[in-house]
Amino acid sequence: MVIKMEKVFQEWWCGNCQVYIRFKLSMDWNRVVWVECPMCHHKHQRYIKNGIIQDDGRYNNGEPVEDICPPKSACSKEAITKQLNKTKYGTRDGIVIKSHNDLIRDNFLRERWIEIHGRES
Repeated sequence: MVIKMEKVFQEWWCGNCQVYIRFKLSMDWNRVVWVECPMCHHKHQRYIKNGIIQDDGRYNNGEPVEDICPPKSACSKEAITKQLNKTKYGTRDGIVIKSHNDLIRDNFLRERWIEIHGRES
């Protein structure tokens, strides 16, 4: 029997190099991590709660237990979530990507990446 864990697809902002990063995390994750920006390699300490990135990791949830290192193909200068676009200078949390159109756009970009480079990352 295979148990499939649900994942949360989200967008996150690296204020250091000004890029948006998109990736999925398992909803059973509850831990402090380092999220390394694939563009500038800056490490951001965050708390993952039910698979969603939160700023809480810096303050009251302990030391990081692992690194998350998304590929450069996960980065974009443009946001696909309007919510993150509006709050990019005030938020350090991840924003869950919910709309069907957001997912279609991301799938198109991933498929295009594979067409050009022959692999996902």
